[in-house]
Amino acid sequence: MDIICAAVRQDCDDAIQQLLNLVALADRGEVELEVEMCTPLNEIMEGVERALAQPHLNLPRKCFRQPVLTSSHSLAKEATSYGVEKKPNFVIVEVPPPTRGKLHEPVTEDYATWSRCPCFIQVQAETGDIPRDHHLNNEVMTLMQAADYARAIMITRPFQLYIYGLLFWGHSFVLALFDRRGVVVSKDYSIKTPEGLKNFICVLVRLLWDASPEELGHDPTVLFIQNQSYCQDYDKQYPRFQFSMWSDTRSWTTFGPPIWTYPSLLGCGTSVWRMFGAPDGRAMVMKMAWRTENRMSESDIYQEIARIYNSCLDELPRGMARFYEGHDVMYLGERISVYRLREPVDPYSFPKVGDEPVPRGFSAHLRVSQDEPNAFLHRATFADTGKPLWEYTDISQLAKVLYMVIHAHQDLCEHGIIHRDISVGNILIRTDISITTNARGEQTVTVTDRDPPEGFLTDFELAKIATTYPPANGLTRLEDQKNTHEAPAAKAGDTTTGTALFMATILLQEISRACMEGQQTITLARAEEHDIESFYWVILFILYKHALLNERLKKKDENYQSLNKEFCSLYMAKSTGHLADERFNRLREPGYDGIKVLRHYLQVFGSERLICFVGDLWRSLQGFLPGSRGANEREIARFERNYKGVVKQYLWEGEKPPTREEALRLFGPQPPAPRTTPTHEYLLVLVTMLLEDIGETDWLDEFLAEEDKRKERAEKTRKLRKKAERKAARKAKKQAKRKAQEDSERAANEEAARKAEEERRAREEARRQDEEERKAKEKNRAQRKRKRDHKLSGERNL
Repeated sequence: MDIICAAVRQDCDDAIQQLLNLVALADRGEVELEVEMCTPLNEIMEGVERALAQPHLNLPRKCFRQPVLTSSHSLAKEATSYGVEKKPNFVIVEVPPPTRGKLHEPVTEDYATWSRCPCFIQVQAETGDIPRDHHLNNEVMTLMQAADYARAIMITRPFQLYIYGLLFWGHSFVLALFDRRGVVVSKDYSIKTPEGLKNFICVLVRLLWDASPEELGHDPTVLFIQNQSYCQDYDKQYPRFQFSMWSDTRSWTTFGPPIWTYPSLLGCGTSVWRMFGAPDGRAMVMKMAWRTENRMSESDIYQEIARIYNSCLDELPRGMARFYEGHDVMYLGERISVYRLREPVDPYSFPKVGDEPVPRGFSAHLRVSQDEPNAFLHRATFADTGKPLWEYTDISQLAKVLYMVIHAHQDLCEHGIIHRDISVGNILIRTDISITTNARGEQTVTVTDRDPPEGFLTDFELAKIATTYPPANGLTRLEDQKNTHEAPAAKAGDTTTGTALFMATILLQEISRACMEGQQTITLARAEEHDIESFYWVILFILYKHALLNERLKKKDENYQSLNKEFCSLYMAKSTGHLADERFNRLREPGYDGIKVLRHYLQVFGSERLICFVGDLWRSLQGFLPGSRGANEREIARFERNYKGVVKQYLWEGEKPPTREEALRLFGPQPPAPRTTPTHEYLLVLVTMLLEDIGETDWLDEFLAEEDKRKERAEKTRKLRKKAERKAARKAKKQAKRKAQEDSERAANEEAARKAEEERRAREEARRQDEEERKAKEKNRAQRKRKRDHKLSGERNL
């Protein structure tokens, strides 16, 4: 390493001196010099690569990465990098191996994308803002931007377990590790000192030359399939990954981008993938997420739900995902966890360059805190495949899927199961997948929607299962519930029970209040009604998302921007408190002003039926909000004036004008919304009205008939079970009676035998006594005879 450092000092001495001069100017506060500092830093990194490529060193290059200066241009946009506008000063991008030598030709500016970037470098000119603690919350202003870069990489590389960032503050730098539980940072080093410059070069050697993808955070249990890598263009062909499951010997391969990727850095980091297994080609859905160690795993929750239904002799609802298998991810005999990934390693236990070892580890330099609970990487698979709900093909498919999922949620609540995380990523449209292989061995995946459409609810990781739940129709449960999953009280600012974008407004307000007051927990528990309100926000999100994906709308830039602005005001916020305030203000606006752009879009591109449906949803949300209001007298008077103009317009065009009631429902103000509690029945009524408006009553009748049949089968099973129980009880009673009779007869026989035995013994005793008396009498007679004979003999002698 000393040889490399000496070569870099000699080659880049002017760049190092220029960098230090710029830092000195920035420290005096003369000018902002972040952009100017990037040029000498770029020269230093190029010098490190040239030094490593010296022929006499003969260093093997295990990876090919290249620093790209992004200060002069933005990163190329990708379909998977939504919500990320800013960029770091440098990104380290994956590049394909060169055709000759060890150095790759400089890549073009448009090559740099988030998906090709495993790590980044951020530069600030002044040296006074170096983070001195490993907690992200203590240095929010300093590290927040770097955390947003890490979030962008996590979004585009969902199998990334953590991200490294090299952060410069003047002449000092730190190495930061970002994961799903926060950030840890190294102590700061200064490139002014020989030790600091050596450590900087060591880090660059690892980032550019030597570190494997797994050492930079890629999941070691996931592999690329042949001839695919992070270097390829995601928008043209998304890479396919291969991995094996737990008790399954087959290999599983993903296809296409993830159905859903968690958009935040901190939290569960959920990603949902379509996959199929060899050799039978079974298609499934795999969900990967981080679970806190004090929570029951999602796989255990699915098994518990199945046990509850089995104990009630019920069938699982069709609108629920069919669980297949799930476990924590294992690697080298241990579970992958945040603590394990942050565990320090020996940085100098590797091959040498000259007389010095090349450091290959970063974690030894990181200060790690284990104050918070550990988190484990968990995977669960489902025997269902689906697509996002916003990719619905028509209103009919959307309405049918919504009805099926809401009906399933109602059935789960009746069994004491509250989902507590109703979000857009947890409701999918069920699809069928077929895989064909041509003569060249190339596989083609075909995804088709089911006819009639079906949807399913997934992601029960945060579900609450009641300690006791009512048995169906008085049927005695097979067994009592033993394992109850109850998450601890939600922490303000923590990953609370649910996705914040779709939380009930009252929950957001409670969390915001707790944050402002410095409380660690909220007293308001997540209930069934909060889940139902989340459905309302999910439906609105889906309609916005579907509209923003409309190519016809994108051509009208002004309309597109207006709709996107309204969408962001409802769903994109800097914090939970900001989201609660924005939503509250929107709901307090008169009539439908809070969603007027969406209603205008539906009027132009969509359907009047959806306009009515969205209006009913919005009025209901206003009714759920404490202190909500409806239209006032001024708004009603304005509607009356506008209605007259609408009638004249219709008559002028020779068409029949709508009645006042129809116009009032379509675009008029409404009376104050009732302050009600969300219920399944009312939401199902709204979806039923939509189905009736589009002429899908036959499907609704068939679905309800199938549900009735399911209930009849369950009821029949219960009756058979009760009949079997009664028959078993009668049989047990007869057996008990027979056994009691047998026991009585056996006791009587035993008593008679006992008495007979006693009588026999008494007779024997009497005979013995008689025999003894007889012997005693004979003995007495013999004695008297001897005495008599002796006396007679004495008299004869005399």
